[in-house]
Amino acid sequence: MAALKVTGLSIWVHVDLNPPFVVIGYTPTAQNAEPEVGVRLLTEYESQFKTSLYDLPSALQTKISRLGEYAVNRVDIPELDLGGTMGRGSVRPRSFQVTGPPRARRLLIVTFAVSGGLSSKEVPISEATERLIQNMWPMCEQLAWDHLRARLGVTPQHATEKRKVYLSYRKGPAARRGFVEGVAHRLGREGFDPWFDEWEIKAGDSIPRGIASGPENVYGIVAILTADFPDGRWAREELENAIAQRVERDIKIIPLRYEQCERLELLRSLRYVDCTIHEPDRFEAQFLQIIDALNEIDLNPYR
Repeated sequence: MAALKVTGLSIWVHVDLNPPFVVIGYTPTAQNAEPEVGVRLLTEYESQFKTSLYDLPSALQTKISRLGEYAVNRVDIPELDLGGTMGRGSVRPRSFQVTGPPRARRLLIVTFAVSGGLSSKEVPISEATERLIQNMWPMCEQLAWDHLRARLGVTPQHATEKRKVYLSYRKGPAARRGFVEGVAHRLGREGFDPWFDEWEIKAGDSIPRGIASGPENVYGIVAILTADFPDGRWAREELENAIAQRVERDIKIIPLRYEQCERLELLRSLRYVDCTIHEPDRFEAQFLQIIDALNEIDLNPYR
């Protein structure tokens, strides 16, 4: 029987508030033989693990704590009319849990003690909170991947210290920005630290300062090339700076062609990765070239 290729994880995150600890449960998924069916849940391999909130990376602690504040504040229990006298029980939150696709629609459920008993309630998820969940989800998934690999005795794919990879591109249509974000997610899942401006520069931050700090201390730069790339002042300056660093610090520069465009003179001597056909299967094959280069894989099977 051919081995099933794990393509993702369906996860849920449970947080107990006192004392604060986190349980992450996961079920590996594989692509179904019939594409219209979607993914297949590999329930034989589902598992969960528990850790103290304070043992998680500080950024993830902050996001989980903020989600907990939102969830608890959205719990609303009805007031009761007791023969003309109005009363409402006091809510003492105990835990909250958030689930995600592909198992089901997103759910955020709070468990609380009220008037001596325990109850659970689904709370609505605002658009801003959905963005917060999406932001913390990749790190929770990474922890689940690490747990699965450890269970099966598979060597982790990345070192403890993450290598920073800067994404240089010219802003444009939403589809292009979505593509760049997809590259950033894939780099993160492979154990790298992606620098993507949409994640790094927040409202109120200095854009020039943020852009200037991005390429500092990078291990590699992925230049996502489009026909209008040379017209962008920041994109052009990033590239010129990268070329200088390539010589001085031996950083890796990987040109990725997003659409048909002229080869840049500065990168003419480098091998390009062609991603002009935007199909998932084709992208996956091309993305492996990026990872092989960043991992410094020797592609010669006889060495």
